[in-house]
Amino acid sequence: RPSLIPIWLTLASLCFYSWWHTPFVFILLSSIFLNYFWAGRIISSTRPRAWLWSGIVLNLGTLFVFKYSEFTLNTASAAAGSEWRFAGFALPLAISFFTFQQLAFLIDLSRGKSARPKFREYFLFVSFFPQLIAGPIVHHQEVIPQFLKSLRFSRENFVIGFSIFIFGLAKKVFLADQLATIANQAFNATDPISPAIAWFSLAAYTTQIYFDFSAYSDMAIGLGRIFGIKLPINFFSPYRGASIVEFWRRWHLTLTRFTTDYIYTPLALKLQRRITKKHSQLPVIFAALFTFVIVGVWHGAGWNCIIFGFIHGLGFALCLVVGPRFLPKLKKDWKRTSISWLASMWCLMMSYVFFRSPTLDSAASFMSSLYANGGEIGFPFELSDWGILAVSWILVFFSPNVLQLFSKYEPGLDVYGWLKKEGGRYHFLKWKMNFIWALIVGSIFVASVILLTKGNSEFIYFDF
Repeated sequence: RPSLIPIWLTLASLCFYSWWHTPFVFILLSSIFLNYFWAGRIISSTRPRAWLWSGIVLNLGTLFVFKYSEFTLNTASAAAGSEWRFAGFALPLAISFFTFQQLAFLIDLSRGKSARPKFREYFLFVSFFPQLIAGPIVHHQEVIPQFLKSLRFSRENFVIGFSIFIFGLAKKVFLADQLATIANQAFNATDPISPAIAWFSLAAYTTQIYFDFSAYSDMAIGLGRIFGIKLPINFFSPYRGASIVEFWRRWHLTLTRFTTDYIYTPLALKLQRRITKKHSQLPVIFAALFTFVIVGVWHGAGWNCIIFGFIHGLGFALCLVVGPRFLPKLKKDWKRTSISWLASMWCLMMSYVFFRSPTLDSAASFMSSLYANGGEIGFPFELSDWGILAVSWILVFFSPNVLQLFSKYEPGLDVYGWLKKEGGRYHFLKWKMNFIWALIVGSIFVASVILLTKGNSEFIYFDF
């Protein structure tokens, strides 16, 4: 019965979440119940702003306790010269995602941009398993109306969703996991390494994280579509972006949307009103740095993640402030694009050194290996390693992404309009519901399952 599908999806989502660690379910349930209660108080209370801020404190306080208390307390202890260390709490799965998702709901509710849905619809909005673990960070107005529709099984939705899911799975097992074995050799090394090994491994990790997150994003879109739900597009060929600004409009689009709407834009506007025109660029610079430090902290508790965010914030600010002054001096379009792209990729790769390294010391050691002679002279990589890296970069820059293959069927919600702008490319490679594509998808599915049985790693974004 169609009326029972939302209930079934809710139960399936809870079972899916509990698969990792059953006690985490109670944290998710508590978060959902408390935020729904707070939403009611924001609507009915004579002091909605007070309820909103208390809700923000509640959500961020919970996130802080589980994700940041260990880092904060141990940093303070070390600064005070104490040897005491706090062991911390086990990190609940996807706590950063469902916290941000519900914060956006409370803020929009207080602004009068949304209404409080029924509890069962709100519950499914937060817990819907295709997007729960690693995004996208779904906006309530995007999916709740879809839940309100009479959900029915559709052969077309199932075939489209399953095919997208399989392409995502293939990216994970054939590309991301294979590239991880290359990158790990250098990042896990205890002895000094040569610049050649360091740069090759960094290129491998740069490609690994691309396909790892791309794979999960496609799998989430596919799973949602199987059940007739179109989730927001969260990844659209970010390395093709000509600047760090465009990179963040293609990478983790829903996180970019959240930080733009609720952090960067309000902060920049507030600073703009207080700072004179003489220093008119300061609001943009400060807002960018602050926002991306928050993005870094969102990714993890540690100085490495803070530096990762700061590098992106600095690159973003320079792109907005310095780029318009310097790049127009170059008369050729290809020169402007090339320099902007090279600067962006260098910024990304340097930030990945800190993102991937477990400690600041290891990041500093790896960074010195990139630019200083010394270390191991040998080159431990084989021809197959070169091959997988070369194929990966060809796919990154010269092949259609999965969503472009399925653009005719509107695979997901086009948050930044990329599908509308670039979906028509590669028309000769469009996926169709026919026997040939069924054979291709089936073959990829079988090969992926065979490789999956030989061992695989978790998605990188599962840590957040």
